[in-house]
Amino acid sequence: MVVKYSPIESKGGKKVKSGYFRCISACKSMPYDQNSIYSFLQQIMPLTKSMTADYLDLLPFSATFENVLEKACPKFLNQKIEKQDFEQKLLSRVYIEFKDGLTCKLTVCFLDKCSYEVCCLFEKENLMDKLEHIHNMSCKLFNAIKPIYGFIGMESNVCGIKEIIDGEFYAPTNKIYFCEDIVKTNGSIIEQMFKDSRSISMNSGKLYISETENMPDMNTQDRMCQIITQYIRQNHLC
Repeated sequence: MVVKYSPIESKGGKKVKSGYFRCISACKSMPYDQNSIYSFLQQIMPLTKSMTADYLDLLPFSATFENVLEKACPKFLNQKIEKQDFEQKLLSRVYIEFKDGLTCKLTVCFLDKCSYEVCCLFEKENLMDKLEHIHNMSCKLFNAIKPIYGFIGMESNVCGIKEIIDGEFYAPTNKIYFCEDIVKTNGSIIEQMFKDSRSISMNSGKLYISETENMPDMNTQDRMCQIITQYIRQNHLC
């Protein structure tokens, strides 16, 4: 599984360096909600040394998979994080430097007509001493944007809703978040699947964190795909 760059990133934008990088990746159903990303950035801002953003020349409430492809390259670069910009421009990426030296890039990727990804990509390979920081940051992100599900791991990007419906769900990590409704409906099944993992409950859902970097086995992958697909269909998300 390779890191999937957004259409914004892949056409003329700056790509990250090659190598293996740790991600926090979240799958959110349309319509696009940029205010929730702003809320997340406001929460982590006291912990940061610097934070700048690139924007597309599109209104956030009008963002669709098609018109983002048409406006692939950011027009407004290295802007300060301002509420007015978040209301009038479509976010492409945010460059974040924390006070403890950790750096990351938050990107928005429109996966298909039904879903988009919010991803925090950490560009240093050796992050073992920063894992707790990353886990805490993932809780803030998941709580703020309330995705369907999310991953934390090495190059662990989520699949879009259409991929999941087509049976192409893939979990490259065993550090996994599920939204509140999925946990309520399938709590006992999920607890059994991740019985050897520690869990973190939050308002928006639950995060399961294994101490290893192993992928879930195929049976667990299939069960997760069934659970998420059922949730998507029941809520008519695509």
